[in-house]
Amino acid sequence: MKTLKEKKESMSPSFFKNPQWPYLLAKEANINVQAAAKNRLIPAGAIRLRSKRYFFYQERCAWKTAKEKCEEAGGQLAVIQDEATQEFIKELAGDNSVWLGATDEKKEGEWLWVDGTPVKYRNFNSGEPNNARHTGLAEHYLVMCSGKNRGKWSDVINKCPIAGYICEWTEIAPVR
Repeated sequence: MKTLKEKKESMSPSFFKNPQWPYLLAKEANINVQAAAKNRLIPAGAIRLRSKRYFFYQERCAWKTAKEKCEEAGGQLAVIQDEATQEFIKELAGDNSVWLGATDEKKEGEWLWVDGTPVKYRNFNSGEPNNARHTGLAEHYLVMCSGKNRGKWSDVINKCPIAGYICEWTEIAPVR
């Protein structure tokens, strides 16, 4: 039986263009796929929209913690590039405020998604983002609001007690 290294050397270069190549290689080499894909599994209850799946985690935590948890699960905080995705995420969140994957932490006023793309589609609440400093801390993290401003965005501090967060995965990640 070939070792994992031998299998890798026998694969065509195009094989490695697939971001899931470690998972596929492990499967090909008969390695425990669950262990190999441990942190790349999409939750079974994740809901599909186009080529992505989304899952709402109802867990109070800071934005940076939510970002880390999504990454540990092989995904990222939700990125909203258009109105259809906005409406989908709004419905998925229900009447909960949720962290989304954008920040202007690197440069004030320059909002970027966690995937590095600029925030072009915007759904900020009136007067937002305002980087309010009422707490003495700058507001650099994107939240989708609940209540009367349900679905609208606001900038808040990292440690704001938000009800949860939404992670997204590409379809190529295995579903557990």
